Amino acid sequence: MKTIQPERFSDDDSYEYYADKLARTGCLTPAEHYVFAHFVPFDWDESAVAEHYLRHVCRAARSGYVHALYQLSFVFEYGDYGVAKDAALARRLMGICARKQHPNAIFHAAWQAQDEAERRRLILLAARKRSQAAYLYLADCHAKGRDGFRQNRRLATFYKKRAWADGTWTV
Repeated sequence: MKTIQPERFSDDDSYEYYADKLARTGCLTPAEHYVFAHFVPFDWDESAVAEHYLRHVCRAARSGYVHALYQLSFVFEYGDYGVAKDAALARRLMGICARKQHPNAIFHAAWQAQDEAERRRLILLAARKRSQAAYLYLADCHAKGRDGFRQNRRLATFYKKRAWADGTWTV
């Protein structure tokens, strides 16, 4: 899986809104820092984009914002934005996200579980929390009857429809 890259906008309305609020109040909530990290003016170069993204995602993560922690785990896992790879820190951040009940982090934690029953429990928990990756995995397992799930076309169709109709596509 790859980190979500900041989007470049030719109209800077979204960027200007958060930049103006930051200038007026001097602070943003963790969720606003996370969103602001993804808004980048069109004419910035790559180093400015990386600095802006990391500054605001790190501020949100320091406040415990789970989505920022999840994104940072991939930044450290893959070494994006000029950050050195640190697999241990990436695993630790992913573990924090799983404990904070981030759906995709729970799905990742399922692959670390040694016990097959625990793995199944975590995958089902991630699906209950609306992880699209868990939905698609369960659809595949029920379609093929593998990994301890019985073959059931009806459940396979249910999970596949849930994955694509949910509108929660996350990376």
